[in-house]
Amino acid sequence: MGRPLKRCRYTTVNLGGDYTDEERQFLQAMTHYMKINQQPFPSFSEVLAVAKALGYRKVAEPYEPQRMKGLGRPPEEEVNGHSD
Repeated sequence: MGRPLKRCRYTTVNLGGDYTDEERQFLQAMTHYMKINQQPFPSFSEVLAVAKALGYRKVAEPYEPQRMKGLGRPPEEEVNGHSD
């Protein structure tokens, strides 16, 4: 997987753990961006610009993103079994 990433004042997440090479590359690019711009909280536009600088382009039809494990509460219908 490569060498572990260091935690610095520009990162807001713990960089330890099991990241894919792609995730690690993105984290490194965002950390570098935040450091050189002295901006710990980039906007969505800036995050998109960093992703595009890494070569990401829209090539597929949009889809609803899946809720990631451990992030926030599930939608109300998942909690109650139905939506109101």
